[in-house]
Amino acid sequence: MSFSDDLQNDLDNVFFADFQNTASIGELQVVGYLSTNNHQFLDLDTHQHVFSGPLSQFPSIKRDTTLVIGGKRYVFVTARPRGQTQNWIIELQ
Repeated sequence: MSFSDDLQNDLDNVFFADFQNTASIGELQVVGYLSTNNHQFLDLDTHQHVFSGPLSQFPSIKRDTTLVIGGKRYVFVTARPRGQTQNWIIELQ
């Protein structure tokens, strides 16, 4: 097993095992972690909802796709992959 395969196996079976949120996209279920990023700079004060998980388990979806997480409706804005992790920026509806 290569280092990359070994690392992905650890991510999938150890690190991502703690992710407890499930996003429903129609019939599809994606397990990940829902968080909020808060940013403050001068007069700018923002927050964004981020749904993260293993890159290998997140499908490609289009902007404005509706997701339901924890009974709340979100709309997909953009994807920001980082290494082996996918981060979906979503907006609460």
